[in-house]
Amino acid sequence: MKKAVIIFLLLSLYGCSTFGGHSKEYNALKIRIDTLENQIQTNSVNIKNNSLRIGDIERKLLKIKERLKKERQQDNFSDKIPPVSAILGGSDNNSIVKAVDNRTKIEKKEVTGVKVPKIKSEKQKVASVKDAPTDNNTVILTDINYTEYYKRALNAYRKKNFQLALNMFQNFVKSYKNNDLDDNALFWLAHCYLHMGQTNKAVETLKILLKKYPFGSVISGGKTDAALYDLVKLYSYDKKKAEYYKDILLKRFPASRYAKIVEKIKGG
Repeated sequence: MKKAVIIFLLLSLYGCSTFGGHSKEYNALKIRIDTLENQIQTNSVNIKNNSLRIGDIERKLLKIKERLKKERQQDNFSDKIPPVSAILGGSDNNSIVKAVDNRTKIEKKEVTGVKVPKIKSEKQKVASVKDAPTDNNTVILTDINYTEYYKRALNAYRKKNFQLALNMFQNFVKSYKNNDLDDNALFWLAHCYLHMGQTNKAVETLKILLKKYPFGSVISGGKTDAALYDLVKLYSYDKKKAEYYKDILLKRFPASRYAKIVEKIKGG
């Protein structure tokens, strides 16, 4: 009898022990499941929040992209180069001829102690000038008056034959020396470079113009103030340089229409 009671007690204790072990495992498993559910819920919230942030970032990037596109369009300087008529006044060949002829009559004066070379005679000629061949843009001009040569080069520019105009203005500045149209030729040569996508050469040419003719305004038949304006625009990506040329323009040519334009340009 005692033996049977002992066996019963042992079986009872074993059963309780097994049940207790399973209960602990169940509780531990339940805790893990609850933890995973919480993590899933947290991750879902984070994913939702990140999706909203990504959406905001995409919208901001889109706005930035649109703004940059607009700025590129505004700063595409070569596309905004004014036509010859906008600077000379008028749009036909006669107006170009008249403007050039008027330039030869202008007597340059001393400006703030800086002497400007006097105008040479219109009869100044060069023995032989040839334009470098470029497809069908080959032009041979022999024993031609420098004023007439300039007119033809300018006319080529006006007709948007920029390669021919570039060749001719290059020849002009190399072959015709010490004349009253040299600064104008340098100016249009720089603009030809811009149209041909050679911005560095354009900037270099404009700087040569500034060095040779520091005080030639458009009003007096020069192009220095216009060249300074070009450099302000071309250096729009470099605030320091843009401000440098803007300051020169405002100090040397306060009455110039280009000075009035750059005064309205923010940051240069």
